[in-house]
Amino acid sequence: VLLESLDSALARGAAVLAEIIGFATLSDTGNIAHPDPAVMERCMRLALADAGILPSQVDYINAHATGTSQGDVAECAAIARVFGGSVPVSSFKGHMGHAMAASGSMELIAALELARENRLVPTLNLENIDPACGAVFHPAAVQESTVSVFVKNSFALGGVNSTLVVRRYPYD
Repeated sequence: VLLESLDSALARGAAVLAEIIGFATLSDTGNIAHPDPAVMERCMRLALADAGILPSQVDYINAHATGTSQGDVAECAAIARVFGGSVPVSSFKGHMGHAMAASGSMELIAALELARENRLVPTLNLENIDPACGAVFHPAAVQESTVSVFVKNSFALGGVNSTLVVRRYPYD
């Protein structure tokens, strides 16, 4: 996977998989290990605004979801406030572990492949959903689903929050 401008990729005849149409990065200056859902919410809303799309236009959310009670509950609360409970949400960390600084890139590549295949996967080993995370839709099995636009969250320990909004190419 190579990140370059769409014009450059098209000019050289590259097989374009997707386009990053919006992003946001914010710092959560609160507590290093207790993320603030309001900051996560703001990050996602700013990324959507940068992309010029509404939450209802998102087909899938790839959550940061490290499996920690503080982080997962905060992210679920933020997702529920932005998207409600209709957009499928899952994480790849149960499939591949937490690769620390490489997680965002690895998970972006996996999400691109799923979007290309119009497939959603559940969060591996997610058996008991915390009631505080019950307001978001967690797919329980692999399913076919059109994924034209997805959100990728990376909310790191220490409060560095990033959200990408990605649209599959060619556009539907």
